[in-house]
Amino acid sequence: MTSPAPAPNPPVVPDTHDWRLHARCRFIGPDTFYAPEGETLGERQRRERAARDICAACPVRLACRDHAVKNKEQHGIWGGLTERERRGLRYVRWLPDRATSAAG
Repeated sequence: MTSPAPAPNPPVVPDTHDWRLHARCRFIGPDTFYAPEGETLGERQRRERAARDICAACPVRLACRDHAVKNKEQHGIWGGLTERERRGLRYVRWLPDRATSAAG
C-alpha cells in the first residue's frame, strides 16, 4: 500500500513591494526622480533623461511602473515614465474595459 502524495505547499504570495529591493534606484537620492522647486526646462530634461537611463536598465522597471499606475503616483519618474505619461497609460488601460462593458 502506498502513502498518499503530500499536498503541495500553497504558493507564497510575495509582499507587493518586494520589487523595491531589486530596484536600481534604491540607493540613489530622490533628486534624480523628483523635480525640485524652480527647476528650469533644461534642468528637467537632463534630470528626466538621467532617471530614464537608470530605469531602462532596471530589472524591476515594469513592476515599478505598474505600482505607480495602480497607485496613481502624482510625482516623479517611476518605471521610466513621468506622471503625464502614466496618466496616458491609465487611460489606455481603461479603454478596453469600457469598450467591453459598453458592448455587454
